[in-house]
Amino acid sequence: MAFFDPSRAKDFLFISGTKMRTYARTGENPPDGFMCRGGWDVLVRYYESLQAAAEDSPQKLTVNA
Repeated sequence: MAFFDPSRAKDFLFISGTKMRTYARTGENPPDGFMCRGGWDVLVRYYESLQAAAEDSPQKLTVNA
């Protein structure tokens, strides 16, 4: 991955933290060079574990009386 060069701004893609987390949650791979593969795999597994935990736990209902 190259460092940002303002004279080549069109050659760079900026990824926010929100977009990165969305990629991880949906299983989409980021652009090449964004992050090392091993690190990305850890992040994806983390979001998969959150999804699995949410599916396994009963949802709490709130009743307004």
